[in-house]
Amino acid sequence: MGLGAALSLVCVIFMEPIVRLAGASDLLVEDCVPYGRILLAGSVPFMLQTSFQSFFVAAERPHAGLVFSLAAGGTNMVLDYVFIALLDMGIAGAALATVAGY
Repeated sequence: MGLGAALSLVCVIFMEPIVRLAGASDLLVEDCVPYGRILLAGSVPFMLQTSFQSFFVAAERPHAGLVFSLAAGGTNMVLDYVFIALLDMGIAGAALATVAGY
């Protein structure tokens, strides 16, 4: 297991103390913990998307990077509506939509 994976695992396990240390109230902790865990699970696609933006520019294809960024944002918006409004998944749906947008 690499260092990044180990750090992510530790953060998933200790998500509640981390969000409390960051100042979340008892009311927010209920939403912060599942949101944070889902986003940590999607950290690899996020890092890949960020890295590939630089590759598109280096390959003289900056428009491709723009298209992918717009598609990611559109995917996030559409899936936010589907997961939160239609499927009533709440904050977990918002996090899943964000990860899918990556």
